[in-house]
Amino acid sequence: MPRVNIPIEPVAELGTSQPAVTAGNATSDHYLDGGTDCIVECKNTSAGSLDVTFVTPYVTAGGIALADNAVTVAAGAVKLVRLKGSAVRVFYQQSGDSLRIWIDINSSSWEFRAYAI
Repeated sequence: MPRVNIPIEPVAELGTSQPAVTAGNATSDHYLDGGTDCIVECKNTSAGSLDVTFVTPYVTAGGIALADNAVTVAAGAVKLVRLKGSAVRVFYQQSGDSLRIWIDINSSSWEFRAYAI
């Protein structure tokens, strides 16, 4: 199944209303459109700790793969993940998928929002 988009909400100088959440989909996983500096809000709605993984396809010139960025979020908690500057373009963008940033989850007990910065 195709990955589910998490829309990136632009933040205005005069304020921006909180966008609707994108519900977690562990069957299809998620993506962000790459190339925009953003903050991803990751809310764990389960009764236990969960990981959200920002997939890194980056491999060094010497052939060493960069480990994925697994972010642990406690039960009922929210973490903000910043994807900014060259790290977005070089480390996270999937060259074979329109330079999207892939986000993998192993439970659907998530709510996501993303904000352009």
